[in-house]
Amino acid sequence: MSEKIKILIVEDEALIAKDIEFSLRQLDYHIVGIAFDGMTALDMIHSRLPDLVLLDIELNGDISGIDIAIVLNEKYSIPFIYLTSYADPCTIDMVKKTLPFGYILKPFSERELYGAIELAVYRLDEKKKTGFPAKEKIDDLCDTPLTDREYELLTGLFEGKSNQELAKDYFISVNTIKTHLKNIYSKMEVSNRHKALSKIFGLMKQ
Repeated sequence: MSEKIKILIVEDEALIAKDIEFSLRQLDYHIVGIAFDGMTALDMIHSRLPDLVLLDIELNGDISGIDIAIVLNEKYSIPFIYLTSYADPCTIDMVKKTLPFGYILKPFSERELYGAIELAVYRLDEKKKTGFPAKEKIDDLCDTPLTDREYELLTGLFEGKSNQELAKDYFISVNTIKTHLKNIYSKMEVSNRHKALSKIFGLMKQ
């Protein structure tokens, strides 16, 4: 599977970017390009449509990795993994709101990078296999559209994940998960997980 995965590397330190490219080519991934700044990254995303983006948070110029992540979520639905030297609470708080498929602290090993990519690919493949409805169709079931975070969590419910698993996936507390789920159920006009999933199954049969 890995040789079919098209990866874009967004990293402003040329030496690190080239090291990542070399490691991934050795692992039979297909590298569609390296972007050293945000504007180039956005151009490459639009023209090359990678399957996965490895995304540094701090980039040269006015466009940050987090800005790019927002575009990936809202316009392309392309998954991404952050590569960063920052693990402070402020950065983590900003990062978790963008729903990354992974978060790797520099310096990292080839094994860590490979593991994060394979987990992201697996997660993406499982989501495709489920045939889970697009957000627009789910919103038709709701009195108020779901947020991107709520849609992702609803996908997790569909995959059978527990509250604890969802909390771990999205770097938030179980109590925060419960609050999100309560909002989802309210928007879907249901009272629990089972009834929410029943509505989704009904939509998939149409």
